[in-house]
Amino acid sequence: MAGSASEPTIMDSEILDLKASKAEARELAQQLKAINKNFFQKRTIHVNDQLTHKDRKQNVIINPAVRELIRSNLLEKGMGRKASAEAFKVSIRQVYRIIQEDPNQKKINQKCPGKLTDKMITCLLVFIEEKSTSTQKEMVEFLQTTFSVSVSTQTISNLLADLDVTWKQTTNILTSWNQPDLLVQPANFVGRRGLDLKQKVVFVDESGFGLHSGRSHGYAPSGQPSVLSLVPKVKQVTLVSAFSKTGYIYHKFLNAGGKKKRSWSQ
Repeated sequence: MAGSASEPTIMDSEILDLKASKAEARELAQQLKAINKNFFQKRTIHVNDQLTHKDRKQNVIINPAVRELIRSNLLEKGMGRKASAEAFKVSIRQVYRIIQEDPNQKKINQKCPGKLTDKMITCLLVFIEEKSTSTQKEMVEFLQTTFSVSVSTQTISNLLADLDVTWKQTTNILTSWNQPDLLVQPANFVGRRGLDLKQKVVFVDESGFGLHSGRSHGYAPSGQPSVLSLVPKVKQVTLVSAFSKTGYIYHKFLNAGGKKKRSWSQ
């Protein structure tokens, strides 16, 4: 009986220990659950704040009247920056920018009136047309000499851009060379020289050589070529050659003596 009476006492002790362990584990589980719940709540609040911040569109343009109202609440009424950002649905960064702004400073993006008048611009365009290879420095000197006005090369550059006058490669053809009476002379020259060749000429070509170095680029309105319009004050040589079926048969240098006048009568 004694042995049978002691067995329930041992069993009750084991059951109590087991129940205590379960209660401790349950308490620990509840504490962990509370910690997780608290962390989840904080995370949810943080995510919601981020979504609200995105919805505010921090880079959106603020109406000037709203900016003035924000500035008034911040500087005059003592409203906090964070409270202002939440009240007006703007970002903290925009609030800082509004504080740093000076409402008395007005920004005016307008060009200053230039020194060049319409008459000066017209004369400058005529100067460019007569001497297309002029540099911007030479244009400045032209205005200084003609109108006694001092401008910079940047002013000339801006003016040329406004007038759509561009810098391009020059066409080295003298204006006087394209006169009708001068174009007839090569044909007459070939006719006269063809009799001396004693055979039929099938090809005649001419090449002009200027014995000087000239500028290869000049100014002209957009869509128009830049032509070297001035006659160079140096020696020029024109070579006329004739070919037949048998090959090269004749050539002649014109103006080889250094004469400035181009003539086909030699």
